[in-house]
Amino acid sequence: MVPNGYTISPRDKGNNDSKDSDADSSGKTDTVTLVAGEEDNSLDMGLFQKLVKLGDKVWYDADKNGIQDSGESGIKDVKVELYRADGEFVSQTMTDSSGLYMFDGLIPDKYYIVFTPPTGYVISNKDQGGDDTKDSDANSDGRTSIFTLESGKDNATVDMGLYQQRVSFGNFVWLDT
Repeated sequence: MVPNGYTISPRDKGNNDSKDSDADSSGKTDTVTLVAGEEDNSLDMGLFQKLVKLGDKVWYDADKNGIQDSGESGIKDVKVELYRADGEFVSQTMTDSSGLYMFDGLIPDKYYIVFTPPTGYVISNKDQGGDDTKDSDANSDGRTSIFTLESGKDNATVDMGLYQQRVSFGNFVWLDT
């Protein structure tokens, strides 16, 4: 029986069967047959107390420094995809008119995010400056490093800066006699 306020952890996650949860969402494990004198101490069930939230902002990095400075506005309609560390797709959302996004009701686990910038935008350099809440967290492909969401600890720091590459054009002006 699962105590009030707890949720059963996802089943069979990770590469070590002795450290993962073996129970399904109802709390039951697979049937195990033992012969007289045999022991099986590998069946277990993980519990966590609270689902978590994950989110932050995609912003226009006007000075291309990879740091979210005062006055730099958000960018809307950026696709944000959430994956478990093993590559399993979890969910997708888009940034709102302020550049904000949020994933709610997540199971504590290891995840990464893939941002897809709009056409014409370049991703700012990752991990600039000393404040993780203000830097861009995506690499040049739009993917973040793997991070851990812990039970009861929301994360509102996974963000990305974008800027538009300037172009130039020109040629030669002459007097056409």
